[in-house]
Amino acid sequence: MAMIKKTIDINCDLGECNDEASLERELEILSLISSANICCGFHSGNSSMIEKVIKAAIEEKVSIGAHPSFPDRAGFGRREMEIEVTQLSGLIQIQLEKIQQICQTNGTKLKYVKPHGALYNMAMQSSNEAQAIISAILQTNSELKLMGQANSVLEKLAKENQISFIREGFIDRQYQKNGQLMPRSVNGSLIQSAEEAMIQSCLMVTSQSVMAEGKKIEMPVDSLCIHGDNPAAQSILAAVVQEFDRLQIEITSFA
Repeated sequence: MAMIKKTIDINCDLGECNDEASLERELEILSLISSANICCGFHSGNSSMIEKVIKAAIEEKVSIGAHPSFPDRAGFGRREMEIEVTQLSGLIQIQLEKIQQICQTNGTKLKYVKPHGALYNMAMQSSNEAQAIISAILQTNSELKLMGQANSVLEKLAKENQISFIREGFIDRQYQKNGQLMPRSVNGSLIQSAEEAMIQSCLMVTSQSVMAEGKKIEMPVDSLCIHGDNPAAQSILAAVVQEFDRLQIEITSFA
């Protein structure tokens, strides 16, 4: 009997560049991933750079997702904001429509949505932010998939609204025992060791689990994320891709 080959998606937050040097670095990452979460301009990036990254993603046959955030360029979208649900949903919808339009203009489709930064973290635990994201998707394109952490409030609401949910794990972030990400304010929460990141990635794919504060916890994943602004992103990805190849784990998009 033939062995079923394992597959996994690798996604990265891109389009966050504001100059040519940062753009070049992002474009180099594209060849190592299968899905790109494209910044919508609310936390970083600009229309010109965003379109360049989308065009490059199309050439690399990388699936494109929208990466909406709070309107927080000063804080790179990493500061929590209290915004009324209807207003927040409208702000997210504007971002989704922007990326969807650029995709359509360039002959491709927007496939999914992954919230950014503080919006992501809050939506995993709060029904207000989660509902705002769900409403924006339903108003924009109900066929869009949604990416987030397993067993979250966002996953529950996605299922209730018949939105396909992609369970995400993180290559370059430490976890807490409760399954949440270690806050960035904690020293060492961002993994920059290629070997450490590679080991964590393999554990998530092969056993659907992750080490969290010295304890092994369940972590079901359909996609693995590497942060584009991690200075070690390229070296980490190179190590992960090489090890996945050795283990015959195929990197392919869920979309």
